[in-house]
Amino acid sequence: READYRNFVRLTSSTFSKRTRPHPPTATQPRSHMLAFLPVNAPRALAAPHRTRPCSPVMAAPSPRPATAAMPRRALLQLALALPLAAITASGTPHGVSLQEKLLVTLFPPAFAAEAAAGPFALPPLKYAYNALEPAIDEATMKVHHDAHFAAYVSNLNKALAGVPGAPGPGVMEDTAAAQKALAKLLKGLGRFDENTRGAVQNNGGGVLNHWIFFDDMVPGGRPFKDDSDLGKAVVGGWGSLDEFKKTVKDLGLKRFGSGWVWLYVDSKTNKLAMRSYPNQDNPAMEGHEVVMGIDLWEHAYYLKYKNKRGDYIDAWWSVVNWDAASDRYAAAMR
Repeated sequence: READYRNFVRLTSSTFSKRTRPHPPTATQPRSHMLAFLPVNAPRALAAPHRTRPCSPVMAAPSPRPATAAMPRRALLQLALALPLAAITASGTPHGVSLQEKLLVTLFPPAFAAEAAAGPFALPPLKYAYNALEPAIDEATMKVHHDAHFAAYVSNLNKALAGVPGAPGPGVMEDTAAAQKALAKLLKGLGRFDENTRGAVQNNGGGVLNHWIFFDDMVPGGRPFKDDSDLGKAVVGGWGSLDEFKKTVKDLGLKRFGSGWVWLYVDSKTNKLAMRSYPNQDNPAMEGHEVVMGIDLWEHAYYLKYKNKRGDYIDAWWSVVNWDAASDRYAAAMR
């Protein structure tokens, strides 16, 4: 899937080009020296000189840093694009992605998270370290997923709700449970928005609620499934066993074309557990159901480590699932 990886880098590069300004090479380290190690098929954007003002004398001091350290972030992204995928993955580590991870961890530090627009919602902090879910989910993926993608959904949702009558007011984030309920209520009433606003609230509001639940429902080492819990009894009663339940999740996940989610939820009509896959950032809350747990099937959730092997990602995800959080959400839905 080299083409998919290259498309990812192109999209990411265009995003960062809007936020970062390239820095010129130092006077003692000409650009030709910086690019001497690039493959012959490097994109022209790397070889083209930056359109910047001449270096000031202050920048002329020699630096012991490697050539790549002086390169702007956009150039690093383009470097990743220029490198053959085999060179990026053949790193000799157990997961085969060390060079790729190093590039992306450098490119996506928390400081470069999406700037949140003012509004009722804010990016919930991650409750564990970026690398705490390894080996199931790698550090680079967690940084990109939480600090870039999740943050962008929060910011865009706030922009979409600006000036909308009846939208949640500032301060709703002070209570996490209340904020999630307010967002779920908002998504249940998409019909009251005009056509332009409706799409933005559906896509970004769904993205916020989905990721909020997704990150909350994971924990380092996972939390065990309990057969004697209310949720455990409902799962076994509906699918026969935990193994059959997991097979159903994987089957739905592999059949979901493109991006989407697999959701476990309490059906508002039957008051029983149900499961299905949803496209894009849609979720059961938009249909009036109560969400219990879900797995993200967008490629940004797994592609850096698992590439096109979505099934391997789904299998590994179970090792970090927080069944306690899912049980609490199920209990709240059944009240």
